[in-house]
Amino acid sequence: MEVYVDGKVLVMNDYHKLDIVGVKAKGIQSKTMDKGQKQELEMFAQAIKQGGEWPIPLWQQVQAMEIAFEVEEKKSE
Repeated sequence: MEVYVDGKVLVMNDYHKLDIVGVKAKGIQSKTMDKGQKQELEMFAQAIKQGGEWPIPLWQQVQAMEIAFEVEEKKSE
């Protein structure tokens, strides 16, 4: 994934390495791949068991689906 913003470039390589160009900050490198999926499942299980907050609120899930449907609609025009 590459992100271009304000004259800076952030490049993520397979969730192992993040390079940042255009600032003095160093990138990040990890030996393991962490996409946050395990933590999200743990939070979801905790919400079900204890009635806590959902990891991703329902309104955000609905909003994401609405955006996805709009993108698909625009692609077919």
